[in-house]
Amino acid sequence: MKAIVLILAAVTLAAASDRQRPPAPPPPPPETVKPFPKPDFVLRETDAPGRKGKSRNAGERGAEYGLDSIAFSGDGKTVALGTDFGRVDLWDTAARKELRTLDTHQGATIAALSPNGELLATGGDEPAYTIVIWETALGKRLKQFKGPAGTVDDLRFDPSGTRLDVGANGADNSVFDVFTGQLLAKFPGARFGRFSLDGSSLVTAGASRIIIWNTSDWMPVNSVPSGPDYPAAFAAFPEGGLAVVGGPKLTRVVRLNTGHEVARLGAGLAAFIAFNRDGSLIFAGIDAAIGIWDTNGKQYCSAPKSSNAIAALSPDDHWLAVAAASQTGVEVWDVQRLLAACGMARGGASGFPSD
Repeated sequence: MKAIVLILAAVTLAAASDRQRPPAPPPPPPETVKPFPKPDFVLRETDAPGRKGKSRNAGERGAEYGLDSIAFSGDGKTVALGTDFGRVDLWDTAARKELRTLDTHQGATIAALSPNGELLATGGDEPAYTIVIWETALGKRLKQFKGPAGTVDDLRFDPSGTRLDVGANGADNSVFDVFTGQLLAKFPGARFGRFSLDGSSLVTAGASRIIIWNTSDWMPVNSVPSGPDYPAAFAAFPEGGLAVVGGPKLTRVVRLNTGHEVARLGAGLAAFIAFNRDGSLIFAGIDAAIGIWDTNGKQYCSAPKSSNAIAALSPDDHWLAVAAASQTGVEVWDVQRLLAACGMARGGASGFPSD
């Protein structure tokens, strides 16, 4: 009987406590990914100096632009637009002014600008394996040499502007001397190469391995697994020990010292990946939609699907350029205004918030 009384007393006290306790707050609303604001401006085809009244190729005025690549100079002042009909258009980004058009005669054209904007490298699928170095001010060919034995699909200058990393479909990633065309290094099995900010290292990615190389002697520093899929897009930030590998189905953030997965960014084919300059944010085009994530995998905002996620982030973090879904121009955002619209105010050691 005594036990029953004690139980009843406990139940009575618990009920009284519940009546005095304030109701639990409602659960927080689920996090939502904010939409991109409208772009600051759009670059559209115009008659440019140097075109000299030449007739258009496949992309006549008002037709599809047919973009294959977008690349900025180091200071973001110049942007190069490579097209699928053998042409590169050079623009003054902030002035929204087309500066010059170069007929590359290389078919689908991949372009890269040197950090100082004085040189342009182009490659494509015609003629086979050819890399051309141009002087941007005059549109003059400076050098032409044979690249890897495949269709060029990725070009990157090193920070000094003297070395060029070349990725080609079905061929080994390679590095060439810009001025002599000499092959400096070849990386069997690698598709992509990304230089560190100071140019002292190169990170390559292929179907099986991510490897860090010392650019002074081209010896490997570390190697980790890259799988499970063949990389379709790649970015590395060796200063922070991270890389992002985008495949046909999944995009993953991995550690360069162990290969361990840190986060997953999204499902679908990856076509564009870039770290911002301090390595705190990742800009990526996955399943043809551009988004912004932190390195822990939190997504802050997303743009509507674009033209196969052809995009570029300027090395100075000033501009993000994305091929318009309509294929009639290139949409450009001021990155700081974009981040503010995404709810990412400046702050913290890295300059951006972290959870």
